[in-house]
Amino acid sequence: MSRDDKNIPYRDAFYLFCESPGAPREWMTKPFLSKDGKWAVATDGFSMIFTKRLELFDDIKKVDPKYDKVVSSHIKEIADPSRVIQTKEFDLELVPNLMDEIIYPQHECPECHGEGEVEWEYSGKSREYCSDFTCPVCDRDGTEGKPRKSGRQIPDPNKLFKIENVIFSDLQLRRLLTCAQLIESKVIYNAVLNPKGANIFQVKDFYILIMPMSTDRGQKTPQIKFKKLGEN
Repeated sequence: MSRDDKNIPYRDAFYLFCESPGAPREWMTKPFLSKDGKWAVATDGFSMIFTKRLELFDDIKKVDPKYDKVVSSHIKEIADPSRVIQTKEFDLELVPNLMDEIIYPQHECPECHGEGEVEWEYSGKSREYCSDFTCPVCDRDGTEGKPRKSGRQIPDPNKLFKIENVIFSDLQLRRLLTCAQLIESKVIYNAVLNPKGANIFQVKDFYILIMPMSTDRGQKTPQIKFKKLGEN
């Protein structure tokens, strides 16, 4: 495996935290440089990832100055020597968090042929009238087929979990774990988590900031159980 091939899992893991291509906030769709040029950064607006391994990226450019204030403040948090890091290992797959997968058949509506509208005609005493109306079969969708269960169980993206009694979304934590799995690393996190601000997690050379949820939305929110590294 070449040196560049070894970098591919790291790049893939980093891009997990970017916005999708074509998103309105174009500057979030790829990694960028911090103002001081020492950190590569990526964000989707909900979490943020940092690394000093600039060799992972080609043609990376500095962030627009109007977005740098938030980026620089988080870099200070990461570099703060008073930040206590404690290693814990956790696995969301151990937590029951499954829902029925729903699939939505996308067959062209035979009534409107995918147009979403049909033409109605009315014959009056002296003339005929016609107009376009919403298709009564597909309700303007252009497709037919009722949603149905596939028979598979998938993770529920709306599920919430607690780490040290701080609430996080399944979507954010699962992405963190995917990052760790791609580069075959354990997850390290701050021993004192912040229920109202960004929390720092570490995966090898990557620092990942994740915002907690402000409320459990009335859900029963499981506490993730940890085990110390090396324990069975």
